Amino acid sequence: MKCYIVDTSVFVEFLRGRPNQSFEALVRENRVVLSNFVRLELILGARKAESEKLARALSGLIVLKPDHRIFLAAEKILSAVRPKGLTLGVVDLLIAAESHLSGFPVYSYDKVFKSIASTKLIGAV
Repeated sequence: MKCYIVDTSVFVEFLRGRPNQSFEALVRENRVVLSNFVRLELILGARKAESEKLARALSGLIVLKPDHRIFLAAEKILSAVRPKGLTLGVVDLLIAAESHLSGFPVYSYDKVFKSIASTKLIGAV
């Protein structure tokens, strides 16, 4: 069963009441992998009253374990995308590195991951 690292953009749209059947199916099938970087972005963006509820909801997901090689993988991706003129935020770069190390594609509405996927270093949906 193929799992996906789900990016913040997908969670935010879902939490704003914009359902996505593909995402909901992944959640029901326990195929969503949560990056700790995504978790922090979501908690950071949540109102105080929502953050506890959000943390409980996220606790049911598969969580990626920290990998000490993440920064080397991030450097590799950065070296591959810089010549293409692609600029990345640090969190997106780290999520891409997690994808590279884990082999799980990134499920995102952010087009930057599709651009990174063109390097063949990650998969993206």
